Amino acid sequence: MNFVFLEKDASNYKEAIRLCAELLQEQGYVKDTFKKACLAREKKFPTGVPVPGGVAIPHADKTHVIKSCLCLLKLPRPVNFNRIDDPSETVAVSFVVCIAIDRSSNHSSVLTKLIRAFQDENFVARLSQNSSEETFRIFKDKMAA
Repeated sequence: MNFVFLEKDASNYKEAIRLCAELLQEQGYVKDTFKKACLAREKKFPTGVPVPGGVAIPHADKTHVIKSCLCLLKLPRPVNFNRIDDPSETVAVSFVVCIAIDRSSNHSSVLTKLIRAFQDENFVARLSQNSSEETFRIFKDKMAA
C-alpha cells in the first residue's frame, strides 16, 4: 500500500476531497474521474466518522483507481462532513483519509483498519500534536502494521 500526505486548509468537505483527489491524480494513483466519483459518492453515502478529532474516509469505486494509495489530509481547522451513521448530522473533521483501492487490495479491511485506528484517542492525539513529517510517519506505521 502506498501513502501520501498533505497538510492544508480547506473551507469545506468538497475542497478537502478535491485536495486529496488532485494529489492522488498528480502522483498517478487515480484517474481523472476519481475526484468527481468521490464527491458524488460522498453526497449519497457520507463518510464522516464521529471519533475523537473527527475523520472522514471518502473513496470511489476501484474503476477510478490506477494503483492503491491512502492520502492523509491533516486539516489545521476542522471542516464539517455529514456523518456516516446519521447523514442528517455533521461531524467536525480534522483528518481526511481518501482511499484509492485497486483490484489487488481489500477495501473493507482497509476501512476497518482505519476506523479502528482513529478510535484510538492516543493515535489521534499523536497525529494532531506532531510535525507534518512525524504525523505522516505515525500514520504510515499504523496502517502498515
